[in-house]
Amino acid sequence: ESPLAAASAFDSPLAQQAISPLAAPLNSSDPLDYQPLTVPAPTAGKATLTGRLVAKYGTNPNYEPVVLAGVYLARIIRDEKGDPVVASLDNQNDPNSSTDPNGYFQFQDVPPGQYAFMVFSGYSYYLIRDTDEKQLLVTLEKDEAKDMGLVQTSLPPE
Repeated sequence: ESPLAAASAFDSPLAQQAISPLAAPLNSSDPLDYQPLTVPAPTAGKATLTGRLVAKYGTNPNYEPVVLAGVYLARIIRDEKGDPVVASLDNQNDPNSSTDPNGYFQFQDVPPGQYAFMVFSGYSYYLIRDTDEKQLLVTLEKDEAKDMGLVQTSLPPE
């Protein structure tokens, strides 16, 4: 008997359907449908941030969930007047999470401050911009549990 036949009986954990740790049930296939999450309370002195990320990819006019992508909160560097100038991402140490199969995300125990919202899509990091093409900055206060709701952006084709 072939050793390959025995190998095919192996149940791969990769064959299992991904289950969101956020338990965000969707009752519709509309990518712009947003069902609020229960935002967990942060650890004392920290913040929690949740939401759903959808994007138009390239010239596609339709929004799609940003699926299983790394999302980051990058530090803001300011000029001498205190205005934001640039985002600086340390992808190992800055707050990070990932989107689930429906585009939902959750950051837990984030230090208070203002951050630029970023995503790793394809092979690059992108600043998330809102529908007016303005860079999306997120301000989190101490002990805050914030739900960003539906975050709509545009990304290059995958």
